[in-house]
Amino acid sequence: MTELSTLYDTDYNAWTLQTAALIRAGRFAELDIEHLLKWEYQHHILSEH
Repeated sequence: MTELSTLYDTDYNAWTLQTAALIRAGRFAELDIEHLLKWEYQHHILSEH
């Protein structure tokens, strides 16, 4: 488990900020892809309620 992946579970706000910073910097290899994909689909699920 990567530091960013752990951050997703412990500090979601910090995870989003770090993820945005990595995307802006073009550091795509460092992204937490598993949780990023999960996050993408959560928006769809949350908008249904």
